[in-house]
Amino acid sequence: MLDGKSDAENKGREAKNWEEVAKEFEITSPAQLRETLHEAAKMRKGLKAKDYEQLRAVMGQLRNSEKIQRELRARIAQLRKESDALKSEENEERRARVTGEREGQRVAAHVRPP
Repeated sequence: MLDGKSDAENKGREAKNWEEVAKEFEITSPAQLRETLHEAAKMRKGLKAKDYEQLRAVMGQLRNSEKIQRELRARIAQLRKESDALKSEENEERRARVTGEREGQRVAAHVRPP
């Protein structure tokens, strides 16, 4: 019993399905049915192989994408470090310039012309 039905009912339903398939594919003999089933099996295997190849290609692209993302992240981190170094240099120069101006003003304040 399958699906709560008797074996006879299931076999009858299977036969009906095969009759519909035979009509759809215009199968008139058992030999033609075997040939059609053989071709269908080859196509199914071919599709599976094709799907597998597509999957491999997509996985390869994904791996390449992940590799590129890692490289980009590393490059971004490097650029951030370089940017931070330049900013700190600019800040030091600015501090030195401001400090020098302040010292110059202090000197100028102490040395007033008579």
